[in-house]
Amino acid sequence: MTQCFKRFGLFERNLIQEKSKTPFDQNKKLYKSVVVDTIMNHLVKIPLAVYISFPLLQRCLKIDRSAAFTMPPMKLLAYQVLISALLEDALFYWSHRALHNPFLFKHIHSKHHKFHNLTAYPIASEYTHPIESIFGNIIPVLAGPLLLGMDLASTQIWLWIRMLKTSDAHCGYDLPFSPFGAFWPLNSARRHDYHHEKGVGSFGSFFVFWDQLCGTDAAYLKAQEKKKKKEETKKY
Repeated sequence: MTQCFKRFGLFERNLIQEKSKTPFDQNKKLYKSVVVDTIMNHLVKIPLAVYISFPLLQRCLKIDRSAAFTMPPMKLLAYQVLISALLEDALFYWSHRALHNPFLFKHIHSKHHKFHNLTAYPIASEYTHPIESIFGNIIPVLAGPLLLGMDLASTQIWLWIRMLKTSDAHCGYDLPFSPFGAFWPLNSARRHDYHHEKGVGSFGSFFVFWDQLCGTDAAYLKAQEKKKKKEETKKY
């Protein structure tokens, strides 16, 4: 969808890195590598991981095939999604922050950071080292469903929400209709885009709790304040 925005000049005011080239313009080989990696993830790696971990999933999740698409009560669903988001955010923050250790970054996380500019390429969210995929993505995302014993329908809804969130964070646009950064304490796409551009701070996923508590969004806040002053100066 964001490719259409870029091609037809839609939401240009909401571009985060306005003057930068897109990753595709910068490196066509990188983009092709991302596409191949994404296909491998969805056709080979994820099905294999599900197959291997199915006994654990079957034990922890309430898997009832006859009720796979039966909606759970809304209050229960809202509670489960909120707890899952809080757990995922905490585990993602600390695993992501650990991956910025010089050794781990060089050998694992640097693959994901080949994208310095995310404009119109949410597919960049899929481009990760296998170790990062397991400990930084899969385990944090499944922590809530496994600990809460969520049914299959609730788990599917939670996974859809998480996929939409990561696509939003990597799309390169601060879209006005996006619910993911609409108000505090939600973590906006602008924060994660800054993280990719500069490679520092803003380690959170859904929320800004941990970044604010640990002061790891200081560089982002300083950059935003500087940008705000620059824009105010232009007005006069």
